[in-house]
Amino acid sequence: MKNLAILLIVCLMMSCTSIYEIKVKSLERVNETRFIYPIAFNEISKKSDMLFSYKAQKENKIRLSGSENTELLYSKVKYSSDDRIEIQLGDVARSFWDSDFYRVNGIPAQTTGVFTVKFEPTDGNQTLVSVEVDKLEVINGTDCCGPHGRYSRYTRVASTTIEEYAILFYLGEQLGVNMHKPYRPDGG
Repeated sequence: MKNLAILLIVCLMMSCTSIYEIKVKSLERVNETRFIYPIAFNEISKKSDMLFSYKAQKENKIRLSGSENTELLYSKVKYSSDDRIEIQLGDVARSFWDSDFYRVNGIPAQTTGVFTVKFEPTDGNQTLVSVEVDKLEVINGTDCCGPHGRYSRYTRVASTTIEEYAILFYLGEQLGVNMHKPYRPDGG
């Protein structure tokens, strides 16, 4: 009887775990991860903390995905000086979006990430902004068993440049700078 109980527990735990192959869609053009805005660094630095505020993101959404789903990303100033500002997006409360690039089990992968947006002055009255991915993960099945039951398995994936440019595009909209929309698989 004891062996049967152990066998049932092992079978239950094995059935709670799933993992799928992560597939990628083709991306014909790579997006930029840096952009020079025709605005002086000191002007941008005065409002850098407000650019990614909750209110700003509610009014003008960051479209990390081609789907209609938009996400709010937690932001905090990571570093600030007279010649550089770094803002971290994501991390505290995970935001998820449907990936345009990664597929899990035949559907767009639920994706989460942490980004660093860097502002630096250039020659003249311009500001170079670059976006780096600190961590990009997709949910790839489930693991078993935590204190509250099954939990998601996160798998690190490579940067796609879609999310980075979507953040640059959002900034362009906030600053009144015309930019092309992000390149996405299948023109999405």
